[in-house]
Order: sequence, then structure tokens, then C-alpha cells
Amino acid sequence: MAVSTERHADMQRQLTRFAERALLAVLPTGRAQAITARELGVLMASRLGAPVEAREVRQMVSDLRRRGELIASATSPPYGFYRPEDLCEAQECREQLARRLREMRRTVAAYDRAMRRMEWRDTVAAHPLPGTDQGA
Repeated sequence: MAVSTERHADMQRQLTRFAERALLAVLPTGRAQAITARELGVLMASRLGAPVEAREVRQMVSDLRRRGELIASATSPPYGFYRPEDLCEAQECREQLARRLREMRRTVAAYDRAMRRMEWRDTVAAHPLPGTDQGA
């Protein structure tokens, strides 16, 4: 008997929520206790029966954050994810996220400039100017 597309999607959502609850259950509190996505995936196995890939853990963290869960991350030792113990830890993570956003904006701006140069070159190549090497 085939499972309907809607039923399958509902089952996927339920499995995702179950995995997210497992993640929240093993997530340590406090910056000093931060653990990597890989380590979290291994710890989740005790609740799920199998480890979760680090990439999937990071995606769950991202989804949970977007839904309002306060999950911090550390980019200096000890690396990893954790629940902030106080406002100072939460603010530290917020500032790190804001720095990453600013850096991404700079990267996008540089990429846009490179694309504009490329468009100009494509235009020149398609319509060479008379009297230039390209137009000869």
C-alpha cells in the first residue's frame, strides 16, 4: 500500500521534530561546555538509535534558531554549539553572527562587482569596437 505524498510529508515533519527534540535534549548549557555538530550527532544516537551527520545537525540548529530557539555557537575553543548560560554568552554569539553577516555582505558586493566586469567583457566580445584588435 502506497503512502500518500501528504502523509509522507507529515511523517517527515514528525521525524524532523523528533530529531530536533533529541538535539535540544543533549545540547549542553554554557559556553565552556560547547560541543561540535559531529559530537552532538553522536550524542543524539542515544535517543534516536543512530548518529546524525554533522551537516544535518547544523541544519537543525539553523532551523531551530529561525523558530526562536536560543542556540549559541562558538568559533574559538571550545568550538561548537551550546545553550547560552546568561545574557553575556547570548550577546557574544549574536555579535559573532552579525560579523559573519557583514562579511557575507562584503563578499556578495565583491561578487556583484566581478559579475558586472564579466558582463562588460561579454558585451565587448559580442560587439567589438571598430579599429581594435577585437574588431579586426
